[in-house]
Amino acid sequence: MTNIDIVHQLIHSMSRTEKAYFKKYARKQQREKDDFYFKLFDAIDKQVVYDSNRLIKKFKSQKLTVKQLSISKHYLYNLIVSNLLEYNQNKSIQAQLHQQIETIQLLHKRSLSSQALKTLYKAQKLAQKHEFFLYILLLKNLEEEILRIQMSPDLTQYLNQGFKEEQRINQQWLNLRHYRYLATKFTFWNKQQYSSRTEDSDLITENFLEEVKQVAPPLSIKAKFLHLHCLLDYYTQKSNFHKAREVLQQQVVLFEENPAFLEQRSLTYITILNNLGVNQRLTNDLESMLDTAAKLKAFKCKTIHEEIQIFESWAQTMLIYITYSKPAPQHLSELILIEEQFKILENKIGNEFKIIIPYGLACCYFWRKRYQQALDWLELVQNRCTKQLMPDLKIAARLIKLIIHYELDHQYYLLNANESTYRYLSYNQRLYKVEATLLKTLRQLAALASPQQASSIFKAFKEKLLLLQEDPFEMGALQLFDFIQWADQKINRPITSTI
Repeated sequence: MTNIDIVHQLIHSMSRTEKAYFKKYARKQQREKDDFYFKLFDAIDKQVVYDSNRLIKKFKSQKLTVKQLSISKHYLYNLIVSNLLEYNQNKSIQAQLHQQIETIQLLHKRSLSSQALKTLYKAQKLAQKHEFFLYILLLKNLEEEILRIQMSPDLTQYLNQGFKEEQRINQQWLNLRHYRYLATKFTFWNKQQYSSRTEDSDLITENFLEEVKQVAPPLSIKAKFLHLHCLLDYYTQKSNFHKAREVLQQQVVLFEENPAFLEQRSLTYITILNNLGVNQRLTNDLESMLDTAAKLKAFKCKTIHEEIQIFESWAQTMLIYITYSKPAPQHLSELILIEEQFKILENKIGNEFKIIIPYGLACCYFWRKRYQQALDWLELVQNRCTKQLMPDLKIAARLIKLIIHYELDHQYYLLNANESTYRYLSYNQRLYKVEATLLKTLRQLAALASPQQASSIFKAFKEKLLLLQEDPFEMGALQLFDFIQWADQKINRPITSTI
C-alpha cells in the first residue's frame, strides 16, 4: 500500500508542544470509548514511513478492516485540525484580529459602546503595526457604525478625518495588491524559464520590468518588499548577479529594521538568506557565504517549520561553500553532519530540497574524488527529478555521472551512457551547446589510444566553454557544475585532495 498518507503527514508536521496539547486537551473533550483515536495517533506518530498493514496488525484485537481504518483516520484528521486551530488561535496576528473583531461586535450588540471602542482601537493599532489593510478598513467601518449609533462627540473628529484615512488605507491596499500581482506574475515567468528558454525570453523580461516601473512607489513595508522581489527576479533572469546581491541585501535590511515584519514573515527571511548564499557563490564571495551560513545557524527557531527551513537553507549554503572552497579537514565532518540531518528530516523537507541537498552532497564528494559516494547521491537526484521538478538538475546529474565514469576509466560504460544521454537530451529538446560540447569531448577522450593526448582535448574543451559562459542560453549549465574547473584540473594535473 502507499506510504504517503495525509494523516501521517499532518501528525509529522506538528511540533512537540502541539502534540502534547492535542493529547492533553483533545482527550478531555472525548468520550472514554474514543480512546482508540489517541492510540491510533501515537501509532501513526511512531511510523517514520506510513504503513497501513502494520496499523491493522497492531489493532487486530479491534478487528480493524481497511475501510474502518480509513474512517478512523478521517475522524482523527478532523480532530487534529480542530485542535490545531484552537492551539494556534492566538499565535497568528490574523487569529488575534478575528477574535478582537468578534469581541467588538459582541460588545456593540449589547450596547457596551465604550468597551467596544476600547477593544477596537487596540485592534486598529495591531492591524496597523502589521499592515493588515483589509482589517483596518473593516475596523474603520465598525468605528463609524458605533460612533454613529452612539452619536458620540468623537463622531465629529471621525467625520473630519476618518474617511480621508480610509481612502489612504485603501490606496495602500491597492498599491500592495498591484505589487503582489506583479511579483506573482514575474516569479511564475521565471519558473517557466528553467524548462523553456526561448529567443523571446529577454524581451518579455524587459517588458515585465517596464510594467513594474509604471506602478506608483511602494506605500508600505510589504509593498517595498514585493518591489524588491520584482527587481530581484529581473536581475536574476538577466544574470546580473551583482545587482541581484544588492537587492537581496536591501531585503535583509528591510526585515532586520522592521521586527514586526520579520516576526510575521520569518520563513521568507530565511529564504532570502538562502538566496543570498547562492548569490554569493555566483559573485565568488565565498567568505561572505560563511557569514550567511552563520546567520542562518544563529536564527532562533520558534516552530518546526522554521527549524526545517533553517536546515534546508544552511545545508545548501554550506554545500555550495564546501564545493567551491579549498579543501579543509573540517569539511568531511560537515558533510557527514549534513547527511545525518538530511536522513532525519528527509520526510519533512520540501520536495526541491530533497533534490538540492543530495545534488550538493554529490558535487562535494566529486571534487574530493569520492566518486562512489557522489554516484550514490546522483542516482537519488535522477530518481527524484521530473519534467516539472528541477529538470536542469536531472540533466546535470547525468552529465556529472559521465565525468565520474571517465575518471574511473569505465570506458565501455562511458560510451554507452554517452549515447544514451545524447538521445535523452535530444528527445527532451535540452541538447544545448554546453551539453553537446561535453558529450563530444567525452567521446573524443574515450577514443584516445594514449592518455597523454588528452591535454589538447581538454584545452579545446575549456576554450569553447569560456566562450559559451557569455551566452545567456548556456550559462545555466555552467552555474550548476563547474565544467571549466574540471577542465583546468585535467590540464594542470592538480595534487590529490587531502580529504
